[in-house]
Amino acid sequence: MTLRALGQPCFALSVFAILAVANAQGVARDTDRRIARAQNQLNRHFNDAVVTPALRECWSRLQGDGAIVFDFTYRRSGSHWAFDKIALIKSNLHAGQDEVALRCMQGSVGSSAFSLKVAGPRETYGQNFVVRWTWPVPLPPKGTVVAHINDGGLIGSRDCQTCQHSKCEAAKSGFTGCRTDPKQPNICSTDKTACMSGSFGGGYIARGF
Repeated sequence: MTLRALGQPCFALSVFAILAVANAQGVARDTDRRIARAQNQLNRHFNDAVVTPALRECWSRLQGDGAIVFDFTYRRSGSHWAFDKIALIKSNLHAGQDEVALRCMQGSVGSSAFSLKVAGPRETYGQNFVVRWTWPVPLPPKGTVVAHINDGGLIGSRDCQTCQHSKCEAAKSGFTGCRTDPKQPNICSTDKTACMSGSFGGGYIARGF
């Protein structure tokens, strides 16, 4: 009698646990699809509005093979994110090449903008949006599709951050910073500026450059 009475609640708990796991997996898949879609749209934006013949010519002057990471900060302007400023985060280029690359990109990004719809609901709440993008040196040839780029060992430098389970973790979509309090190590917090990370020509875009 006792075993039979306990059997139904245990079965119900098992079903609930299975449904909870399935729901969590479904949410994770939806999130991954949203991020991939946003990365695809951002790569199209860079391809159409930033990678001009002038940028390609300027970029061709860079010496060696490697990669460089920029933070492109956009500010809300009506229904668009309008370019505001650029910062060089990290690179593994030869000495003196960082300044050349930054000038090339600054001269090309200009007054570019893209739709607010590119970002998800979390990103559209703020007034600023940072796109942390890794750019290969040299650029992929025009008219080719690149499944993967060699980021020159900069893995992780293009990540945004989130506060997950009271810990700061790298993420493709998150915020520009995350911090913990030494006095309260089980508590973390993030900046208010949303961030999306990725790489140009890194397999998100399904058409030629």
